[in-house]
Amino acid sequence: MAKCIRCGGSFLTRSKHQLKDGLICGKCLKELGFDKEDIRLSQIYSYDEIKDGLDVYYKKQQIKDEAIGSVSVSIQNHGQERDLICTEEERAVYDYMARFLKDINADVSPLQLVRVSDDYVTAKYGEWDLARIKYTNRAKWIKFPTVEAAKEKHGIENPDDVLRFHQLIIESVNHIEKYS
Repeated sequence: MAKCIRCGGSFLTRSKHQLKDGLICGKCLKELGFDKEDIRLSQIYSYDEIKDGLDVYYKKQQIKDEAIGSVSVSIQNHGQERDLICTEEERAVYDYMARFLKDINADVSPLQLVRVSDDYVTAKYGEWDLARIKYTNRAKWIKFPTVEAAKEKHGIENPDDVLRFHQLIIESVNHIEKYS
C-alpha cells in the first residue's frame, strides 16, 4: 500500500497527490507551503526540491535564475587563424614580398598570408610571423616582429614601399630559418 513520501502515513483517510518521484498527502503539502492552486501543480516538483518548503524552493530558484542571468560568455581570439579578409593593398604588399623572396632564390613554399588578428594581416613563414601588414585609409605600416631592431611599425605609402625594407625581410627569413 502506498504511503506519503514525507510523513509515511497511508492514504486511506488522506488525500494523495503525485510528485515527480512519489506520492505526498495533502496535509504535508499544506505544511510545506502549498495552497490549493499549487497542489494542482505538485506533480512538477520532486520531493527533494520541496522538502524544505515551497518558499525555500522559490528562493533557491530565484538565486539560481539570477546567477544564470549574470553569467555572460565572451569569445576571445588569441592568435588562431580566421577568414582572410584583407585590402587589395595588403595583398599587394604580400605579393611584393613573395616576389622579392623568389627573386633572391629564397624558399617561398612556407610563405602564406593569414589573418590572426583583427588589427592586421600576417605574412607567415611556416609557423613564424615574417611580417604584419596594415594598409587602410587610416593606417599604412609594416612590422617585422622577428627582427629585434625592426619590431616597431614602419610607415609605407604604397604597397611597393615594402621593398625599401628588403634587408629586414632577408634578416627575418634568416632568423626564422635559424630557429625553425
